[in-house]
Amino acid sequence: MMDIDSTTSSPCTPASYSKSRPLHTMESSDDDSWSFSACATAAADDDLVDDLRAMRHRESEYAVGDYLHRLNVAVSKDAAPSCDFVNDDCRSKMCTWCFSIVDHCHFGKDVVAIAMTQLDRFLDRTSWALTDRSAFQLAAITSLYTSIKIHESQSLAVETMAALSRNVYSEDQIEAMERIMLQSNEWLLNPPTSFSFGYKLAQLVTSMDNRYPFDTLLELTNMQLESAVCDYGLCT
Repeated sequence: MMDIDSTTSSPCTPASYSKSRPLHTMESSDDDSWSFSACATAAADDDLVDDLRAMRHRESEYAVGDYLHRLNVAVSKDAAPSCDFVNDDCRSKMCTWCFSIVDHCHFGKDVVAIAMTQLDRFLDRTSWALTDRSAFQLAAITSLYTSIKIHESQSLAVETMAALSRNVYSEDQIEAMERIMLQSNEWLLNPPTSFSFGYKLAQLVTSMDNRYPFDTLLELTNMQLESAVCDYGLCT
């Protein structure tokens, strides 16, 4: 099994990101300017609220059950838990490893949240990966590989992912696991994540009170969300 407590310095291709443009208002008299600005802000707020509602609705398609609890209940009826069974610490370590990879490669942190959603949904549907830590680790690596490939402008080659695992898992194993996971998850690959909710909420707060700079608010939000994504108790 791969040593997930250490990271690799394999080269990655940085992805480029676009920044949202500020909303500009037309030049007019003071009263007209205030009225136009207020209307524009209200319209923007309505759009943000509509986006959040749509995201909440779509979120139900990606719901995850408490699969570790079900595993523990099933095991307790038969025998003592095996040391090879997956637990919340395994998930936390793989999540932390995924963040170290995207930080090194300059990818967005949102891809880790998407990857962990894919991993959780897979484990919720297929219990066999919960009784084999090597299979679990392969599934986590594959989730990150698929998430980057779909949601970043620059992807990582499968041979790079194999190298990032220190060649514990082969290219064929990663690609085979990807096919299994895609079918199990019914090809649902675009979940609304905590980072996407945080981005919209930061926009909403800034539009309501400009004393809170958007960039600062988003940075503080993402710092908290990174820990939350790795917390199993918050994924179900």
